Order: sequence, then C-alpha cells, then structure tokens
Amino acid sequence: MKFLVDANFSPIIAALLNEAGHDAVAVRDLGLQDASDETILERALTTTQVAALIIDNLDVMFEDLTAGAIITFARGHLRSRRLPLR
Repeated sequence: MKFLVDANFSPIIAALLNEAGHDAVAVRDLGLQDASDETILERALTTTQVAALIIDNLDVMFEDLTAGAIITFARGHLRSRRLPLR
C-alpha cells in the first residue's frame, strides 16, 4: 500500500511504514511541508497516475527497454527511443 504522510506527522511514520513493507514518503521529504492540501493531493494523484501508466504499458515497452531504449512520459503519453540517439 502507498502512503503520503502529511506534514503534521513525523517523517518517522513514513520510515516505520516502509519497514512494515509499505511504500511511504513524508511530504517533508518531497519539499512540500508548506504546500496546500490541494497541492499535496495533486502530487499524490499525479504520482499514482504515472505509476499506473508505467505498469499498464510495461509489457508493451519490455522489448524496447531490454534493447536499451529511453522511455519518456509526458502528458499521459509514452515515447520510446532506442539508443544510440541519432
């Protein structure tokens, strides 16, 4: 399970969640300790969306990745460029 630990909690909570096998990060570690709740939520949702995009397309990208490609993600799309770049 993924957790984004808010600034009013100690970052130790994120460390303990990680030790328990979860994926946790404190907003302080992201430099968002003074950010609004909306900004923090947007960051959490964006991160989730990027992870979902990678997971959903990993099998499609597998051949390119094993061949040494660079995969870029932007605006909900992915692009594969095999190395060396010309």
